[in-house]
Amino acid sequence: MAEERKQTMKTLEKALQNLSEEKRQAIFWIIQHIQIVEWLTDGEKMPQAELQLWIQEAIHKKDNVLLALALYQKFKDQKKPD
Repeated sequence: MAEERKQTMKTLEKALQNLSEEKRQAIFWIIQHIQIVEWLTDGEKMPQAELQLWIQEAIHKKDNVLLALALYQKFKDQKKPD
């Protein structure tokens, strides 16, 4: 278990190093505010078309926090039952 955790941390560290500073800051914002992020992303699945619009808007506006929130919502929705 400890070895698996160590490998996960190495993988995460490498992934973060490959991101721009702005994207790393957005991820750190999500981590620091996880309770409110969880509250915002609870409930029913967001329709895929709507979620895709939020993702595209975030990309267009270069809003990395909005992009991180939308991607977090997408991740959580994948774990929710249909």
